[in-house]
Amino acid sequence: MAKLNIVMVEPEIPQNTGNVARTCAATGARLHLVG
Repeated sequence: MAKLNIVMVEPEIPQNTGNVARTCAATGARLHLVG
């Protein structure tokens, strides 16, 4: 099974970043924050 990688480049809205991080934690995806 392939892992899902999500990359956020210079995220501007902290609430959205938090929601994406929680979704990644629940689904086992990897989150990469750049900038």
